[in-house]
Amino acid sequence: MDLSDKLFAVGGTLSGLLTALFYNIYKSKVETASRLKKVELLKLGGELEKKLSTADDHRIAYAAVEGIVRDMGKTFRSHQGDKQGVIIHSSLIEHKSKRTQGFWADVKKVLRDTVDTVPFALVDPSDPCHNNIIVTEATEAEKVLDELEITHSQFIPNQTSAVQAGIDRIFGEVCRGIQETEEMLVVGTSLMGIGEIFLEDGRVKLGPPQSGDRYFLTKLTKNQLMRQFQTHGTTFKVLSIIFGVVATGLLSFVIFRLTKKYVEHVKMRKSFEELRQLTLRRRAQGRDQEELSENQACVVCLTNPREVITLDCGHIAMCSDCAQVLPQPHKCPVCREPIERFLPVYRP
Repeated sequence: MDLSDKLFAVGGTLSGLLTALFYNIYKSKVETASRLKKVELLKLGGELEKKLSTADDHRIAYAAVEGIVRDMGKTFRSHQGDKQGVIIHSSLIEHKSKRTQGFWADVKKVLRDTVDTVPFALVDPSDPCHNNIIVTEATEAEKVLDELEITHSQFIPNQTSAVQAGIDRIFGEVCRGIQETEEMLVVGTSLMGIGEIFLEDGRVKLGPPQSGDRYFLTKLTKNQLMRQFQTHGTTFKVLSIIFGVVATGLLSFVIFRLTKKYVEHVKMRKSFEELRQLTLRRRAQGRDQEELSENQACVVCLTNPREVITLDCGHIAMCSDCAQVLPQPHKCPVCREPIERFLPVYRP
């Protein structure tokens, strides 16, 4: 297998792996959308508690609820304004310009990136005191960090002297400043939670499903979330088809090339066998002892007679011994054209 065949084989293999990866993602997205379609949307209140009290182990394996975020006595306060939240994501990122191989590029360095949460519940706005559900392990829920509201964002430019800035540019690394960002899940945000609903210590709670289904906290409705997964699934399906076609084409081409080379190899072996028989006959007849003119002697060893036709160029220039020891790839010693096969020359 030569270099081009290896490259095609590697490309086909990588395309095949990407096909499998995209197909698995597509399958996961479609299965999630199908699972969400079957999820029952329950209303907070007495009926939910009654349903839980009669359920096995006081649990509903997978269901959805909607409500307004309410704190349970403790909140985070924003650095700017008076907003309060139950989840806070704060980050501190240093922005730099760095010279690499003569080109300047922006580089980010994370100095701090933390997520903190306090206990909170989802409540029915019509009766917040009684119709509520406590959210557990909120940071494990998908989508929840996407729903955080930016409550503080400030870029603090780096203050340096002109001399220091010049030195930094000489050494190829300039600090531009620090970006401070704060995001919060604000009290009063409307959310939908999808997960396991259970009764514990007389309180209704929502948490990650023990069944392995996905846990969500999102501002989207159930139908919007389902359509989002269907759209993503379609995208990955198209990608899996594209890379599948590419993988099939590349690997088919490699198989075709290897098959062609194998057939040529079989033909060459047959030619060499004929040449070997010719050599044996020549030696048995004592032809090695004949006086040869310059036009009759092999152009390689200059000793044996010319006994081989090289195709497709058609030159008769070598003896059978030299033809069998030509280095790969075989090339005619006269015109340097590739040799497809050898044919023996039968002399009376």
